[in-house]
Amino acid sequence: MRENLSNTLLAWKNDDNKIGVRRVLYSKLNISEGEYLITISEELIVGINNKNREIKVNRKFPTYAQSENNNNPNGDVYRAKEITNEVTKEFNKLHNEAINELFQDYDGQDEEL
Repeated sequence: MRENLSNTLLAWKNDDNKIGVRRVLYSKLNISEGEYLITISEELIVGINNKNREIKVNRKFPTYAQSENNNNPNGDVYRAKEITNEVTKEFNKLHNEAINELFQDYDGQDEEL
């Protein structure tokens, strides 16, 4: 795998602002020499007052320019950024929904800052 793609994926995986556990898996594509199938995921179990919600989002995408072909390797990097952004957005949406659902019956006393 070319360094610019692996660096992009590792930067997303190791982001200090992430909420869930992020994984990046890859396997060689048997149908295309030198190319990979990449799986990107973020997951978390949110638990409040003995109620749990599992959140898991994953996406797969094949590479097209990691081998020594004439395809532009920046296309794979661009696609990786799009996919990681999609996973992050969907994960954050599901996380917010889980928090709202789990705190729906919360009886705490609110104070203003």
